[in-house]
Amino acid sequence: MKRLNLPVYFLLISLILSCSAVQTKSPDIDEPIPSQIEILHNFRYRPYFLLGKKDFVEERPVEQGVLHRAEWKKNDPRFFNTLTIKLDNPFLQLEAEKGQDMLHKGERVASIASRENQPGKTVIAAINADFWGKSHRPIGLFVDDNTIFKGPHAKRSAFIVDKEGVSHIVKVGMEISITAGGAALSINDVNPQDIGEDAQIFTPRYGDSVKFPSPRDVFILKQIDPEFLPNQPCKVLVENILKSQTETAFPDEKTLLFTPGSSPQSFMEKLRKGEKAVLLAKLNGFDKPIVMAVGGIPRLVRDGKISVELAEEEIGESFSTTFHPRTALGISKDKKTVFFVTVDGRQPSLSIGINLDYLAWYMKDLGAWDAMNLDGGGSSTMWVRGEVTNRPSDATGPRVCSNALLVTSSAPLGAPAHLNPGFDMLRVPANASLKLKPQVFDERYNPLPSDSLSWKIEGNIGTIKDGVFTSSENPAQGSLAARIKGTQASGEMPVLVAKPKEIFVSPEIVMMKKGDPTRLNIEAVDSTGEYLYLLPHMITVNKPMGLEWDAAKGMLSSSLSGKYSLNLSIGGVEKEIPVYVDHFKTEVIDDFENPEKLELTVTKCSEDKTKISREEKNKKAGAASIRLDYDMLHGGTSAVYLNINRAIPGRPYKIGVWIWGDGKEQWLRGILTDQDGEEFLVDFTEGTKGIFWKDEWRFVEITLSGLPPKWTNPGAKPDYPLSLKQLYLVQTREEKKSAGSILLDALSAQYPKE
Repeated sequence: MKRLNLPVYFLLISLILSCSAVQTKSPDIDEPIPSQIEILHNFRYRPYFLLGKKDFVEERPVEQGVLHRAEWKKNDPRFFNTLTIKLDNPFLQLEAEKGQDMLHKGERVASIASRENQPGKTVIAAINADFWGKSHRPIGLFVDDNTIFKGPHAKRSAFIVDKEGVSHIVKVGMEISITAGGAALSINDVNPQDIGEDAQIFTPRYGDSVKFPSPRDVFILKQIDPEFLPNQPCKVLVENILKSQTETAFPDEKTLLFTPGSSPQSFMEKLRKGEKAVLLAKLNGFDKPIVMAVGGIPRLVRDGKISVELAEEEIGESFSTTFHPRTALGISKDKKTVFFVTVDGRQPSLSIGINLDYLAWYMKDLGAWDAMNLDGGGSSTMWVRGEVTNRPSDATGPRVCSNALLVTSSAPLGAPAHLNPGFDMLRVPANASLKLKPQVFDERYNPLPSDSLSWKIEGNIGTIKDGVFTSSENPAQGSLAARIKGTQASGEMPVLVAKPKEIFVSPEIVMMKKGDPTRLNIEAVDSTGEYLYLLPHMITVNKPMGLEWDAAKGMLSSSLSGKYSLNLSIGGVEKEIPVYVDHFKTEVIDDFENPEKLELTVTKCSEDKTKISREEKNKKAGAASIRLDYDMLHGGTSAVYLNINRAIPGRPYKIGVWIWGDGKEQWLRGILTDQDGEEFLVDFTEGTKGIFWKDEWRFVEITLSGLPPKWTNPGAKPDYPLSLKQLYLVQTREEKKSAGSILLDALSAQYPKE
């Protein structure tokens, strides 16, 4: 496959964006509110997973000054979600929120947004924010709720908002002091990760109480000022002094705990019960008081130029070059616009992820003068008006995150001003039924009830009753119009009833186990090559006894073993699919008894302590297994590559390997190649759990249907036969890196029986 160099690649993407912008009508977010009802088109009815064989760019306003853009590319599959936020709207505000409002707790972005949605404050949108370590403690600076949750990481970027409401991206340190009686004392940290012997401050966001590793004196400081913010003095009162405490609870939300450590006696005499003092957390490199801050790594754009600052923020090269799901934010040059972006990844037919160079280019192209990367991977989440609009990569859905950035509005609800009838163009097969979901909004795009609508049909396209549209038996063209009862406001959408010409099904051969449902992705095109809007219940399924079809979910299952033929029909066009249920045979591809045949390479691991050897005492099959000893180092992604290069004959259903676990939670991945040399990246264990079992054998396997292509060959489809190029142990999170040992045995493949 011919590769494009980076500048040419970016130029082609720019041209695609330009062409998409010409073909798609984009609402002007600065346009004055119209006096009549404005008709909107809902991009949720035309996403990639419904009509997804064409690039698309769809935009919708979600508040005055807030534009949500969904963008998908087919041949280089990436799914972008972007929010453009104009901060000159006086009702809009950016907020940071911590998971469960506590330093050491996490929460999903959707839950945070829903929790903060209160009368007088509507949460419009939200994204995940900072990276985190143990117990969802953010890595960088975090300021929220008029208090400092955590100080900055001196080497990493932070997004901050000052008291004047102006946004900045900075890299700062923080010096904390307490002043009493004209004397000042340096404080080591606020809400420290490790409770040491130095002077330290704890806020109620630390937890219900603070447990100390050894007894110490604790000063109860009552806040006189309502805010404890960086670069702003905070007056406190010494309310009480507790001697030799091993645990101290917070009396209330306005109380701080101060442990002086080995502070000079001359200063401690000034800090008596009933005395006043002043706390100051001063940032190095930024002077204005700030009201909100979240951390991230690294900076992507500086002063309008791409600047991926890996070395400056001590980030490994592999973190930048690997295609991951990502979240980012940017600020315009005049600081009046903020951009939120998510790019999905690890989903081959949807989105392969993005590296930091491409992400930096994308942020700059949006209009970001400064930009930074936030936590990504399974954490990448964008929530807009009550729904997660991106597709997080974890199989279990959006991940619990440390904190989130929110866009809120204090504007009151208004009268109906915008109507979304549903589709900009509805293409359906004949005799199909569809529950329509029109939307009504006020002038600021707050959703309103849509039960006061009436419908009108033009043309012989079908019927509508109780909001359910049923298409005609024959091809036809016409329209559906929605009207708000009691007004003249209506919105119209064209409708085309078409006969399918061809049906596409993925996977083309279904191989599954009893009781293990398999989703079928079914699509159909008309004579012009346009994709029809399909829901599972629109498809006629003729199944033999032994197979079950869940039309509501599009899932196929079986309780009986055997080989079957499934017939699918849409508008008279049929498709036959072979189905194998527990009709397999297992073959060992490699017995892993000769480590001399394998090559080991490492990244960010001790080369002396990382090795493979033959293990005869503990094995799953045959005469021996392979022992892999590893010792991971900090400072970037650590990986141990076992270069296998083993051909896998034929077309198996699954491949798997036995693992004796060490419980260290390292992540086992693999790279497969097809006969054209295209590479496919697979996960034998879940990234967040890794090899979590200890001192026992477990079989881990992957299904070969829908293999995710590696970022070097996006959009590739496997051309059998395959080879297993590598198995590798990897860890991206510094806090999970370790030294350990695992055993590998009996690389196996499952084949359907003919």
